[in-house]
This record gives sequence, structure tokens and C-alpha cells, in this order.
Amino acid sequence: MANRPEEFPQFTVLSEQAINERTQRLAKYMSSNPQILEISDRQVNPKSVAQIIDRVEKRRIYFHIFHEGMKMGELNEFSLYYFWILKLCPFKHSSIDNAELNAKISLRLFIDVVHSVAFRQNKKANMDSKIIQAIYYSFRYRDLSKESIMLMAESLIF
Repeated sequence: MANRPEEFPQFTVLSEQAINERTQRLAKYMSSNPQILEISDRQVNPKSVAQIIDRVEKRRIYFHIFHEGMKMGELNEFSLYYFWILKLCPFKHSSIDNAELNAKISLRLFIDVVHSVAFRQNKKANMDSKIIQAIYYSFRYRDLSKESIMLMAESLIF
């Protein structure tokens, strides 16, 4: 078992196929989302999306190494996507502030994924309008950590 930095292999650049597969998974959630698709001429920075995917995959390895082989769950994975979308703002539109657009896209994805996970677990998601407004405000103006977004997502399912 490795415990010194030099004993761990270096993280290699993800293949184009791996990036495309993960991009398609993210796009699947976005395409099922009419509110996001209403913005017809939004632009996406593919380099930023690839960087987001790369960072999420590095965190997947972190979970494996530092949590004794634990696999990162869907809520945690998508929480990382929201975090990096908020930080790197890969989506742009000529008439909407970048940070606002990316916060709205993150919020919409957040709501969809929390509801989807709750449904598959035969549970419910506590997503009334006050909670949604508070999450949007947090995404837009607060300094959130990756872990706080993960906890927020988990705590809304009962």
C-alpha cells in the first residue's frame, strides 16, 4: 500500500473518448432540461468543460485513495460538476452575465440530479421555492466548497 507521494502514479491526461463520454453524460442532464435549452445561442467553452471533467476524475481517484476504495456517488460527482461550473464558467451568452448564467445552469442541474437520485432511492427531495432560492443565492454569491455542495445535495433527500 502506498503512503509516500513518489509511490503514487501520476494522473494522466484523459483520452478524448473518456472526455466525450463524460461530456455526453453531463449533456444528457442538460438536454432533458427545457429551461436550459431555452437559451438557444449559448456558447460552451470546450476547454473549460474538459478541465472540469479532468478535475472531477482526479477527485474520483482521491475518493478511492483516501476513503479506502470508496466509489464517488452520483450526488458527489455532480456536486463537483456544479462547483467547477460555478468556478470556471464554461457557458456564455451575449445577453446574460457569465456568472449568473452558470449559476442558473448549475442550479437547474442540481435540482434535476437531486430529484433523480431521490426517485431512484424511493425517497423525496425537499425542494420548495425558498430552498431553491437559497441555493441559487449561495451558488451566485457565497464562497462554497466542494464538500458543502455535496452536503447540501445529500441533506435535501429524505
